[in-house]
Amino acid sequence: MIKEIAIKYPFYGYKRICITMRKRGIKINKKKVYRIYKNLSLEIKTRKKSKRKLQYSENLTKPEFVNHIWNIDFTKIKITGKNIKILSIMDVFSRKTLKIYADISITSKDVLNILEKIFKKFKKPLVIRTDNGPEFRAKILNKFLFKHRIKQEFIPKGKPHKNGFVERLIRSIKEEGIYPHYVENLKELNDLLEKYTLFYNSERPHSSLNFKTPNEIFYNKDTNLKSVQK
Repeated sequence: MIKEIAIKYPFYGYKRICITMRKRGIKINKKKVYRIYKNLSLEIKTRKKSKRKLQYSENLTKPEFVNHIWNIDFTKIKITGKNIKILSIMDVFSRKTLKIYADISITSKDVLNILEKIFKKFKKPLVIRTDNGPEFRAKILNKFLFKHRIKQEFIPKGKPHKNGFVERLIRSIKEEGIYPHYVENLKELNDLLEKYTLFYNSERPHSSLNFKTPNEIFYNKDTNLKSVQK
């Protein structure tokens, strides 16, 4: 079972494997999982973690409940020589990914249209946090958020670690959701991103959520800040 999970999810360490086994009804402790994991030479090489603790700037609101703060961010990758832009929208408290979308170009109007669709599915946030990119500074988006009575909050320039949770999401999207696959076009990429979103929200245990999934936090009315965030 340990080897089966490790092969299916090569980015899982022994702790996530242990949690996954327990969720499947297998009673096992972490020490035993680690021993087998090590004997099978399943250990993965991971990048050195920064000693700098993820933190919020004094100017940023701390999330206290689901749909309190959403984070929107962009990243870029290359597919068959073309630069592709990827938009991610995340509920900061639960870490639930509300949307991951890729295109050659994503404008302020596109962001607005995507948000309108999400608002029909989920409760609107009180705050939307972004970096200082031109797509987020555009008047059309500012007016849209003002109309919906949503506060817009900007991350301090040059300090992404002040909002490191979304940086971790983007890294996971690339390293777990995209890079292990061969993608030829945008449709294949967006199909892949939809599948990864489902996995990320409903199956992947998160260490920052005490190894719960984002959906377990997002849909739990009794969840509070102290119980999930370290």
